Amino acid sequence: MEPSLDNWTTFFLLAASTGIFVSLVLLVRSKSASLFLVPAIIIGLFSLVLLQYVLFWTRYQTVIPYFIYLPNFLLGLIPVLVIRYSNRLLGRKPRRYTRFLYIPVLFGLLSNILYWLGVFQIESEASGLIWSLGNILFIGLNPWVVVVLYGFSAVELYRFQVPLEGPRRRYFKMMLGSLVLFAIAFASYFILVNFSFFNSTWDYAISIMMSGTIYFLGGTLIAKSTNQLFPEAKGSNQALLDEKSVDELFLELDQKIRKECHYRKDDLRLEWLAEKLNIPRNYLSYIINTKSGNNFNNFINEYRVKEAAELLISRTDLTVKDIYFQVGFNNKATFYQAFKRKYDSTPTEYRMSNKSNRIEMNGTLKSSALIQNGKGSG
Repeated sequence: MEPSLDNWTTFFLLAASTGIFVSLVLLVRSKSASLFLVPAIIIGLFSLVLLQYVLFWTRYQTVIPYFIYLPNFLLGLIPVLVIRYSNRLLGRKPRRYTRFLYIPVLFGLLSNILYWLGVFQIESEASGLIWSLGNILFIGLNPWVVVVLYGFSAVELYRFQVPLEGPRRRYFKMMLGSLVLFAIAFASYFILVNFSFFNSTWDYAISIMMSGTIYFLGGTLIAKSTNQLFPEAKGSNQALLDEKSVDELFLELDQKIRKECHYRKDDLRLEWLAEKLNIPRNYLSYIINTKSGNNFNNFINEYRVKEAAELLISRTDLTVKDIYFQVGFNNKATFYQAFKRKYDSTPTEYRMSNKSNRIEMNGTLKSSALIQNGKGSG
């Protein structure tokens, strides 16, 4: 049969072409913001794999036979790059064991090179050490190696998103969901192909998932929101705020905290407050450190101990424990430490001292009133 395109393969060819275009756009952007380099490569790899699938379905691979065994090698490289990109987003160094994930990918590349050089033929019934190693390690013949790599990547992404909140967590969940769905579709193909009911429709399912992944990754990563959500990312090219903006945002932050009493929330976290104020977490941390000279916890404790000091004087009916729970502290030791650092006395001493001052002040005022009314001595 002559090579030909149908509606489905035309759609997939369009998706692959779009992915290649998006990849090129991101590559151009990476010159000024290197954060986009890895996403550009990831989208480009997905697109090349999809293009090879189109060549297979349309029988054009007989015309271009050199990339027959590339897809699984390229797909095996993607989860490794995703882990690298995720660490970069969060400004972290990859864990050491992730380096070993490159090993099967390198074997896949080596096997492809040996195949291109004609050292061994995958389709033949040949035997020997080189052929056996190629048959075992060649990712093109071992899709389950790819599935395992995606499994590692999914575990890492899940670990990354657990401590995050708000849009940052949703970003990682969407990326995690895309990889898991693709891995399931990919694995399903190699299971279902062994059954008699399998047909080309099932084969297209994996490519539909791949097309969706290309459009999702392209639409998400090409947007400016990535830089805004992860300003701590190395290579994001996001300059920190100028002095005027820092002053304005700190004033807004101070007013909002005082007005809405966010500090009373005993489990208050920087991520939650950043989302509430619609300020990137890294920017908020920078603003607090620059203007207050404190880290986030000490900054919030300043508000808490100030209110606690007011309550110690004005609400003598409340115990010290009642007060520190009311202002947002969840344990005595932290409260006493923060209070003593601020007022150089314990809460009880502070209350007694101010009580004495009030008694003395009241006595002085009464004496003054008597003198003014002519009832004083002499």
